[in-house]
Order: sequence, then C-alpha cells, then structure tokens
Amino acid sequence: MDEQRSAPRSGAELPQTAPQLFALIGHTLQDPATATPLRGRVPARQAQNDRARLTDAFASAPVPALSRHDADQLLDLAVGPVFYRPFTTGQPMDPRFVRHLTAALADRPASPRADARPVARPSH
Repeated sequence: MDEQRSAPRSGAELPQTAPQLFALIGHTLQDPATATPLRGRVPARQAQNDRARLTDAFASAPVPALSRHDADQLLDLAVGPVFYRPFTTGQPMDPRFVRHLTAALADRPASPRADARPVARPSH
C-alpha cells in the first residue's frame, strides 16, 4: 500500500473516487435513463440502512419513536450538508460544523461555550 492511501484523511481531502462520483452525478442530471435505476436502487438501499440506524439511535432516547416519515425528513436535512461540505467545498467535517448541524437539526442554538464565537439566535 502506498503512503498516500495509508495516511489518514484530514476530512478536507476528496476521495480518489470523487471525479467519478461527480461525473456520475452530472450524467444522471442529463440522462433520465441513467438516473432512474440509480435512484431506484442505490439511494433506496442506503436510505433503508440509514433509517434503521437512525431509528435504533433514537430507540433509547426519552422521546417518542421516530416514524418513517420523520426519519426520512431528518435524513434529508442531515445528508445534504454532510455530502455538500466535503465533496463540493472541500471543507472538513470538523467538530464545530457537526455541532452546528446537530443544533440546527434539533432546532436549537449550538452552545456558545463549545465554539470560539457565539452563534446568533434568530428572533421569533
């Protein structure tokens, strides 16, 4: 195994498959014949696995069980930023970003003590 592959990733590096992934995404946007089978197979299986893990994670929480609809909505809200950040901007999934994403998903401000600068809370 070469040095580059065995070195740990910083989170900001793109995987070696990123160009192929971007090409596939671009192709599916232009070609419904490619997009349809991919949407029907790959994301459905991944969503099923993610939904099961999310439901299991919430099973011991002192909140009502997640419905399939709630789990799917939570995944939609979380997966977009998690995919976008490292693959599109090249920025790492650092602890600060994860705290803010988690706080946003929980619909509450992140703890100002956890970060160097406080998060502005929108007025309602």
